[in-house]
Amino acid sequence: MIEFKPVRLEDRAVIERYTMPSGICNCDLAFANMYCWQAVFHSAWAEIGGFLVIRFQIDGGERIGYMQPVGEGDFGPILPLLREDAWRVIRCNRYGYIAEIERARYSIEERKP
Repeated sequence: MIEFKPVRLEDRAVIERYTMPSGICNCDLAFANMYCWQAVFHSAWAEIGGFLVIRFQIDGGERIGYMQPVGEGDFGPILPLLREDAWRVIRCNRYGYIAEIERARYSIEERKP
């Protein structure tokens, strides 16, 4: 089971260790946005296999979304863990990914189990 944590001010250094050097230009990965919007989207974060993963709720919690995992290397092996997490959280077999750039979307689709 993945242990997601709420976004807290004291988590900034850990989160930015992944996001700042990533080269991903997406305002949703800005720590300030994660922190400010967490009350609305119930954003939470976890470190999984050397990647930062951000989870959030969509449509008032009816669906769960995940930002593109941020880190070095192939994030394909952690995708089944995200599916299991989504299943556990919302009791269904659907899960979503939000990615700002097309390259990331194709990369995610290629790794879907």
